[in-house]
Formats: sequence, C-alpha cells, structure tokens
Amino acid sequence: MKKLISAAAAMAMAASMVSSAVPFATGAADADKGLYFDIITNRDGKTKASTTISKDDIAAGDVTIPVGLFMKESEKNTKTIKAEWTVTTKDGDASDVAFTLCPFTSAYYTDNVDTKIGDQTVSSKNLIGFSGKVTKSAKGAKWSMLGDNVSACLDKYDEIGLADAYGSVAWTAHPELGYEYTGTTSDEFPVFVFEVTFPKGTKAGTYTIDFLNYLDAKNSDVPSTMIEAGKTGSSVRISPDSGLQEDGISFTIEGDVTPPTTTTTTPPKTTTAPADTTKPSGSTTTTINYETKDDFTIQPDAVTAKPGDLIEFIPVRIDSNGRKAATLVFELPTDLPKGWEVEVPDLTCYCMDGFEPQFKKLAETYNAPVFDPSDKNHPAPIVDGEPMVYINIKVPEDAAPGDYEYFFSRFHIVESTTSTSAVAYNGKVLPGKITIEGDAPQTTATTKPVGTTTKTPDTTKAPAQTTTTAKPGTPLYGDASDDGEVNIADVVVLNKWLHNNEDYAMTDQGKLNANCCDVSAGKINAEDSDAIIKSLVSLVKLPCAASDLK
Repeated sequence: MKKLISAAAAMAMAASMVSSAVPFATGAADADKGLYFDIITNRDGKTKASTTISKDDIAAGDVTIPVGLFMKESEKNTKTIKAEWTVTTKDGDASDVAFTLCPFTSAYYTDNVDTKIGDQTVSSKNLIGFSGKVTKSAKGAKWSMLGDNVSACLDKYDEIGLADAYGSVAWTAHPELGYEYTGTTSDEFPVFVFEVTFPKGTKAGTYTIDFLNYLDAKNSDVPSTMIEAGKTGSSVRISPDSGLQEDGISFTIEGDVTPPTTTTTTPPKTTTAPADTTKPSGSTTTTINYETKDDFTIQPDAVTAKPGDLIEFIPVRIDSNGRKAATLVFELPTDLPKGWEVEVPDLTCYCMDGFEPQFKKLAETYNAPVFDPSDKNHPAPIVDGEPMVYINIKVPEDAAPGDYEYFFSRFHIVESTTSTSAVAYNGKVLPGKITIEGDAPQTTATTKPVGTTTKTPDTTKAPAQTTTTAKPGTPLYGDASDDGEVNIADVVVLNKWLHNNEDYAMTDQGKLNANCCDVSAGKINAEDSDAIIKSLVSLVKLPCAASDLK
C-alpha cells in the first residue's frame, strides 16, 4: 500500500495546526460534538456498501468497503478536527487489513454522480465533503471544499505499538471564511473518506475500526482524536476523555466459525505516548531549478466579443508533448490595455488524467499540485488539448474594435519535487486573441509588437517585466540588450560587456537601460547585473539602490 504522507508528518502537521490557535482549555465542550464512522456508497455510485462480507466473497478475492468519517455538532464553532484510528479483532486476523484515503480532489466514482445540494445539482466523479460551497464552473455547478485537509494512511504504525493498519486525518477551518455545511447538517456529508480492504481469504470474525486515544509525547496537550472548538479569543479541545462522542464501526466476515454476538468491540485505550513524531529541526526550503523547454505550450482559445462584454470561461489549453507534471504554475496576463480585467472563475485544473486538482493562489501565482493521486512521489500524465484552467476577461465599454493579443506572464511545469529541491521547466506561451466587434473601422489593437507570435518565459522570471519598447532616451531599466524586454539575456549581455566592452558592444539605449542600480552615480558595474537578476525573481524593483541588494 502506498503512503500519502508519513504518520509522523501528519501528526506533526495536525499538532502545528491546533497549536497555533488562540489560548485553549481541555474539557467539556459548549456544544455537543461527536465523530463516527459509517459506510457510504460504492464506487458505482448506486449501491451502498455492507458491513457483512460473505464467505464466498472473501474466498473469491479482496473485498474493499468505503467508510466515511462524519462529524456531528449542535453548534457550528469547530476549528479543527483530528482523528486517528486502527482495526482490531478478537477472533480474526487483521494483520493484512489495509486503509486507503479517497481524496475529494480525485475521481472516486466510475461515472458522474448527480448530487442535489440546495437548489443546485452537482454532477461529478469526485466525493463531496461536509464543508463547502457550490459555485458556477466551466462545466456546470461545482462543489469546492472549505478548509484544509491533511491525511495519512499506513499499513502499520510501530511507534505507538500498533500491529495492524493505521489511519490519521486532520481538517482545519478556513482562517478567514470559516466553514459552511455543504448540506443541511454537519453530518450529511463526510469529513473524510477511506477504503478498508480485507484481503482474499481473511479469517472469519468481527473486525472493528475505532478511534485511538492517547497524547503525543511532544505535544502533550494535543490528543490523537479531538475536536477543537470555540469562539474568537478562546478554544476548547474535546477528546474522548473530555466528552467527545465517538462511534467506531464493525464488520463481520462470515465463515465456518460463528462470529461473536457483540457488534461494537472497542479496542483497549492506548496509553503509551508515541516516540518523537514532530518534524525534524533544520528543515530546508525547496529550491526550484528552472530550465526553458519549448516542447510544451499553453494557449487560450480565440474569442469574439463586444465592448462592455464579460467573456466567461475562456479555455486555456495545454499541449504537454508527453511531459508529466507534479505541479502546474501560471500567472495571469498583464499586457492587455488599461481597463481590461482578467480573473480565474474556476480553480479546477481540468487537464489531468482521471482527477481534477485545484489551483491555489499565492501572491500573483496560481499553483496546482497534480501528483498522481495513487503515488504522490511521481508526477501525473497530462491530457493534451484539455483546458488547464479557464479565465474570464471583462472588456471595457470604450474598447475599440480590433484584434487584441495577450500572453500569460508565466507558465511552467514542475516535473519532480522533494523536500529540498524541485525540477521545473518553463514552456512556450502562445498568444490568446480577442476580436472586438463594432461598427467603427477595424483597427489593429494588438498589445505586442507586430509579428510577435510566441513568448518563452525566462528561466527565473516571476512575474515577467514589462515588454513595452523603450523610447529613445527613456530608460527601460534592466533591458541591457535593448530588445524591449527584461530577462536573463540582459544579464548575459551586460556581463559580457563588463568583461570585455571592446568585443561585446551595447547600444547607447542599452547602456542607459543597464544603469539600473544607483542610477545617479552614472556608472555601470556588477551591481547593475545583480540588480537585474534579483528583479527577475521579484526581490527588488528597478531602478534600485545598492543597499537594496544586501
């Protein structure tokens, strides 16, 4: 079975989530809270799983049953949900029983399933969780989760003395938006879903999945299973020892041996604290190495509109040329005329094979982790020709008729990543085209120089500098090559000129542009080269002072 993340990492992340909260107390809650397991609909989207496995079924092959982790509450004030569980049996053999998490961002059902949420119907292969909202998307109504999930499923967890399968999850409310029930109650939809697999030939008996209850050695105030709740300024952590209701689930495998009559076997409480499971100190920041590759592209579809129109859901299609991705990254166009507005109305990434990850916005960059959901250590295949994302463009009322071209500021594929480094490739950005209709004579309104058809992002550019050609005597700071753009080529030109200005010449305009650090000094030196490099990764803004480079 493949790990999603390590148990220790999941516990450490969950502990860090709750430890960053406001002052708390451990004790009874101000509202009833509970966690329980229940079976859900099978992957066919029609039949509901059963807690009884026949002798014939277990003899014929593995039996996999989907289980939902549900939360019930009478007051909506939960901040964090954290749960750990295992499987036990008194008369069977659970040594080969396994758990597998089913993410909400990956396809679960074999075909689209229609789910009624309020007055909307969401048609999707993905599961739907307890907290979220329904919005308009490029493909109809879409459910989006509110809050953040951390999960782990392992075959074993030796650190706390478990001989059998182990599972761990944590959910935190959105820091600004909080959470809203997807349905009418907190437990109409699950918080998490996992599958329990009983291998072919598993011994007859009763198998119980139940919550673990112990304290982390390094975070003695963070129970293994708990709900943190409360209003602004205070929090209460409710565990099974302090009033949290918990209900496990039992499965019966039929056979020649008569199963016990009890159906709610509760495993013994685990009192031994686990070994040090916190994240090791000295963790490093991921360094991304960029390389330009022209063998994969993105391009928005050409569209036609009128002045004042809102052009909705323009597909931005990807051609990967067989390249796989661990992460997709892009920045929106910035080169449309003043007054035009570009936005991302639907954060779903539609170009992955079999699942639909979500983009997240960080500053001006949109990032979508698109690991193969079955193995997060490997990148996933891209479906060529499908939209990577959709964008909306608002056309101003005074937009002149004509053709407008625009380019995404940045686009790259991260092919592999580790805790300390990543390999990323910048691709070729092809222009999107908007034709504005009108009665006035057609005029060319392209936002790029005539003849521009492609744009290859620079190897370290984030985001791109302006591409307006400098007028004579007006500096475009950093453009040492005098080609109307600021990129890594300018560093190469400037460094060659600094090394040998007899064999490597710069135009007068290029020299004016290259003087971008301590401009008043009127000298071009290595600090100008350093300033251009730092501007390409958004550490400084040109022109700058030498003190800004330190």
